[in-house]
Amino acid sequence: MSDQYNATVTEIMTFVEGLAIYRIEPDETPVRFEAGQYTTLGLMPEAPRVAGSDPDPPDIKPGKMIKRAYSIGSSCKITEHLDFYLVLVPEGALTPRLFALGVGDRVWVAKKCVGTFTLEPVGEDQDVVLIGTGTGVAPYMSMIRAYFDPKAKRKWAIIHGTRKSFDLSYHDELTELASKHENFFYYPAITRPDDDPWAGPVGRVNTLLEDGTFEAAWGYAFDAASQHVYLCGNPGMIDGAEKWLGDKGFSEYQKKKNPDGNIHFEKYW
Repeated sequence: MSDQYNATVTEIMTFVEGLAIYRIEPDETPVRFEAGQYTTLGLMPEAPRVAGSDPDPPDIKPGKMIKRAYSIGSSCKITEHLDFYLVLVPEGALTPRLFALGVGDRVWVAKKCVGTFTLEPVGEDQDVVLIGTGTGVAPYMSMIRAYFDPKAKRKWAIIHGTRKSFDLSYHDELTELASKHENFFYYPAITRPDDDPWAGPVGRVNTLLEDGTFEAAWGYAFDAASQHVYLCGNPGMIDGAEKWLGDKGFSEYQKKKNPDGNIHFEKYW
């Protein structure tokens, strides 16, 4: 075990094989971050790979820690641990090692959490639309858990697209929120319904946006004057959605160059 490790895996919540939430507790707490930010996890090359994964990529160097950035899924108001929503990439360098960890195992976590994919630019009177695919939902869970207020006027809407229904890992939590609060709307959709018991929406996120299916289900139209839209996940989804939103008057938020922008995005690969 490397003496560089500074955190412990305290819980693993597995949804299906290769898809899980890892709860990690750094040695030094409290942990400070803003909802939507990310940090870096690391393991040494000698850490074992999970059974069934591919051989190591050729660029792995002995003695050099393997590091990758991951969005934080836990609320920023909880400072004792960090949650990471991880998908196994069999040919990758780090996730096969992370998925070989068990509760009590050690890992390295960067001491600083960073990123501008936060709600800071959103005015109190503006609504939030969160659009994500796959594990791109993770930063949204942090935002929702920290800042959703059922008594506020702000409307929240979240679209989560996955291949199969069992990939909708936060389905129960988000469905419950939507059922209880008028200012929260949840729209899950899958793209591969074959041999799946799913009875909900089917289709790619971009298609559901472009053909008006999502707006009809939500009951509100996209409005650049009153909304901020967040995009996270598949770069193809992000590129298509950004273009579509641009045609509706939205523009990319840039703190210095375009502080009035209202599209925010985080590409996952």
